[in-house]
Amino acid sequence: MIRRHLLGTMLALILSSAAQAADVKVINNDAWFAEGPIWYQDKLFYVEYGRGTVTVWDGKKNDIFWKMDGCGPSAVLPTTTGEFLVTCYDNNTIGRICGRRQDAAGL
Repeated sequence: MIRRHLLGTMLALILSSAAQAADVKVINNDAWFAEGPIWYQDKLFYVEYGRGTVTVWDGKKNDIFWKMDGCGPSAVLPTTTGEFLVTCYDNNTIGRICGRRQDAAGL
């Protein structure tokens, strides 16, 4: 009786996991080592370590929000003032991105 109950529970868990996995939608099939995603003001911000960028997805398309060669970004975080902080793994720094769509001068 207990064995049958455990087997039934395991089967239900496996089937529910498979159903949830089918709901996954790829939003960027060309991301270069994407890390540190954060949802902010109805947009998804994430870093692409391999491109040296902070990328933003607005629900329809991905755009480069910020880029800095040699940074090797590993995470992005919005501040309470609307700026963003980015950790740069390759050059051992933490920078601040001011405003919208900045280049390296934004740090």
